[in-house]
Amino acid sequence: MTQWCSFRSFNLLILSMSVLLSHRAEPAWSRPSASQNSWTTVWQQVVRRRDQDPPRTSRGLVCPVMPQLISRRVIWRDRPIFVWKGKVKTVSVYDVADSQQPVWTTDRLENNNSVVYAGKPLKPGTRYIWKGETGSELSQVVFQTLDQAERDRITAQLTQLETQLQQQNATPDAKIQQRVQFFLEQDLFLDAIQEFYTVPQPSAELKELQQKIVDQSCPNQPQGK
Repeated sequence: MTQWCSFRSFNLLILSMSVLLSHRAEPAWSRPSASQNSWTTVWQQVVRRRDQDPPRTSRGLVCPVMPQLISRRVIWRDRPIFVWKGKVKTVSVYDVADSQQPVWTTDRLENNNSVVYAGKPLKPGTRYIWKGETGSELSQVVFQTLDQAERDRITAQLTQLETQLQQQNATPDAKIQQRVQFFLEQDLFLDAIQEFYTVPQPSAELKELQQKIVDQSCPNQPQGK
């Protein structure tokens, strides 16, 4: 009887360790929490992982913010959001392989400091240039999209995350905050930051945070519109 109890205790110990290890190995994004963090808390998570270039010290009329921010300008999404500080009249996107003809351009900025790319989906594994023109000045940034295999992997995991969040009846803010955490864990900093700009009706806290992202990226740049 003693031998049986010892054997049973040993099996329970092994089972407990297996459960613990599997839980620890599970990425945080796959365990969505029903509780909602504040946007400030989410931003603190971003700052801790930030690999930022030195702030721009442009004295011109425009300072690009995004895609910019970091040295590794690689992005998953095929319709990015462009953000800047200063005066911009036209935003254009070019394929680096054909820098003469834009793949998309817009001048419908309505005095905003951001615009969502609305052209054909950007091709995977391709380098692009986004340009902000003031009429007298031009500012440009090169960025690259993920290759097809990596993009498909990220898309599949995001679909899994979205299913889990729907099952939990997560709020729209909670969903976006979980996506931020997911992108950070995938080392896709630009995509994490882009999530802060996808809320249709941002709260006062989120609007303040959006402005903080711009101001910290271009501290010496006048706002201007």
